[in-house]
Amino acid sequence: MKQLKLNFLSLFLGLKWTLLFVLGYYFVVFLIFRDLNIFKMWYVHIWPIINILLDIYIIAGYLLENFNKKIEIGNHYILDKNAKKKYDSDEILKIIIHKSEFLDSGKYAMMSFMHYKYAEILLKDNNKLILTSLMNANIDEFLKENLNGVYFQRDYNNFL
Repeated sequence: MKQLKLNFLSLFLGLKWTLLFVLGYYFVVFLIFRDLNIFKMWYVHIWPIINILLDIYIIAGYLLENFNKKIEIGNHYILDKNAKKKYDSDEILKIIIHKSEFLDSGKYAMMSFMHYKYAEILLKDNNKLILTSLMNANIDEFLKENLNGVYFQRDYNNFL
């Protein structure tokens, strides 16, 4: 059995992509123009600002969804410690993995928000649990390795 809770290491790993994308962008702009005066122009900063705002939006949604949530995953069950409910694998309808198509196909993601993902666990009693990459950076692989006998489905939208 494995424990899942909000993990600030995963948050930092997600922010790592934001930092790499923004620094990489400015590095390429500098290499192309070879002039620091280019950074005084407002339109040079549009892409990094959009990137950072999208990351803040995703992180805020993920934090709100997973704040103070404690989940335990066993081979054939999910235990929601907050609601004090145990769901066996036969009570799970399916797990929808929401992640960018770029991550799924192995392509290079153009924006850092494409590195975030979450799992929506649909239960047969019409309830659902949402586990985000702030609980585990590779939440999709974690669930596939630790939860047996459950149907997994893909969705290419990583916004909550």
